[in-house]
Amino acid sequence: MDQSTLIQGVQFDTSLALRGKVLSLYSLDTNTDAVISEAYHRRCKFVDPIVSTRGHREVKAQFRSLRAFLRFSKAELVSSHYDVLSSTLTMDTTMVFKPKLWPFSSFRLKCFTVVVVGSDGLVRSHTDHWSVASLLETKIGWMYRAGRRLFGAVTSVLFGWLTKDSTPLVLAERVPTAPPVVEASSLNSKSD
Repeated sequence: MDQSTLIQGVQFDTSLALRGKVLSLYSLDTNTDAVISEAYHRRCKFVDPIVSTRGHREVKAQFRSLRAFLRFSKAELVSSHYDVLSSTLTMDTTMVFKPKLWPFSSFRLKCFTVVVVGSDGLVRSHTDHWSVASLLETKIGWMYRAGRRLFGAVTSVLFGWLTKDSTPLVLAERVPTAPPVVEASSLNSKSD
């Protein structure tokens, strides 16, 4: 076994272990404080569309908070990639959770996670990318789409009125006119 194969094997094992630790943070059965203490740098940051936190204390609190609001939670891995050059793990996951407030309801949320690892092997940055649209469409799909369209139309009219939009409402009826044609001979006669 040559040196490069050995290094690739170690990096592969490291990325698998890291992936497992990150995914475990979304399970309510995991001691998330212990995982973060072991795998995350003390000045790590966690960011998602709602929060931005820094340091063990804040990041631990965010993952502990899942237990307060959810009765079930897990991350299902769709795909992942570990880039050795940038020490970055990217994961495409589906988050499945059941809120305590709606006992007969469960939600599925598409999430793209980016984890950056420092030279010491500890997580420096953990960013979850997900959208409110994907969350709401799973439960109230047609109502959410209709509400978005209605909100878009109302705010467009409102902001058009507030900003004194000069664009005609129906653009298809407006025919552009060509600029007047000026003959070259008339230009020469004016310069004399």
